[in-house]
Amino acid sequence: MVSDQPEIVSVISLINMITKSIKKNLPELKAFLSLSMPQFVYRIRRFKDIPVFCFHSAHYEQLKKILEFLKENRYQTLNSEELAQRLHDPNYKNNGRDIVLTFDDGMGTVWSVAMPLLEEYRQKIVLFVLPGLTPEGKPGKTVADNLDEDNRELVLNRDYLGEPLCNWSELEAMHKSGLVDIQSHGMYHMLVSTSNRIVEFIHPDFNTNLYGNIHIPGYNIKGDSNGLCRDFVLGHPVYESAPRLRGVPRYKDKTELRLMCAEHVAKNGGKGFFSNNHWREELNALVAEIVPSDQFESEEEVEREMRFELTESKRMLEDRLGKAVSHFCFPWFDYCPKSAELAKQAGYETLHVGLEDKTSGLSKDRYPTLIKRMQEEYTLNLPGKGGISLLGVFKQKLNKKGAAL
Repeated sequence: MVSDQPEIVSVISLINMITKSIKKNLPELKAFLSLSMPQFVYRIRRFKDIPVFCFHSAHYEQLKKILEFLKENRYQTLNSEELAQRLHDPNYKNNGRDIVLTFDDGMGTVWSVAMPLLEEYRQKIVLFVLPGLTPEGKPGKTVADNLDEDNRELVLNRDYLGEPLCNWSELEAMHKSGLVDIQSHGMYHMLVSTSNRIVEFIHPDFNTNLYGNIHIPGYNIKGDSNGLCRDFVLGHPVYESAPRLRGVPRYKDKTELRLMCAEHVAKNGGKGFFSNNHWREELNALVAEIVPSDQFESEEEVEREMRFELTESKRMLEDRLGKAVSHFCFPWFDYCPKSAELAKQAGYETLHVGLEDKTSGLSKDRYPTLIKRMQEEYTLNLPGKGGISLLGVFKQKLNKKGAAL
């Protein structure tokens, strides 16, 4: 008898993918229908606002096309200070040419691909990096170097081939160029468990993301440890989670439950354990034998951890690069009024988010200026020769593979 398990798994994966896609793009749909997207989206050619676009990896052909489009249509890219000055100037009137290109995470291709193109086209970007995850190292090769076909392929796909983040030497060189304005993305791009509901177990094909295992919610190595880790351990439960800066108290799971699951997997074949189509049921039955923890972080602990992400990342970048860091980008596009308030206390002037305003209706005096950003596909939807239609943007988004946050 042929098992239908693979077909069932495929259907479940498809449903999960569609659900995640809808959830991810819902704020965008709401913003479009409420007419709160930047004016150019609605075909207003001489828009008054300043469009800000969000990239992650740098893809050579696409980025070159965008920069060529911007040059041909006389767009001017701003850094974060120039953007802030214009936003705070009551007499500023955009001529329909000021825009901002931001890159989140500090992916390696910003150095290997984007930097040579920025030098060629003399355009600026704002780069939000994670100093807590930034490695040491020497500057790597770029597409501007004389490379054979194999090495050029390695440079173009650096984010997927072992060096996914820029190192400190590369950040220092980009900062000195004057074309890359480096600002804070927090320390660790951390998720935290928010309940005792297990949504998955770590298995060989678990998607940890390109760097830092950031899809694994941080957990204590020891029950009384202050530090969190995201080690990839086969069998470990993955709990329902949320971004650290959303301000939700972290659920403190039982260390013995994690250790029991990992030990069970190790004793029953390790990686081979997961060739059994019923491995999830087996692990779920195992954890059902233990009463879950009822421990959560206190409000004071939540605030302390959020403040650390904001202040320590700022301090590290300022120390390493010798520059002021006054602008912050929330990981996962997620935050809360409290984290926004703490950001102002930490000395940030602007906060870069997605299209959702989670401080709406509250006193703006308590928060830095909020910067809403569009996904990178909208860049070519700007007015000008060689652009694409809104329908073309939607087609690109549908065809796009998953990207890092």
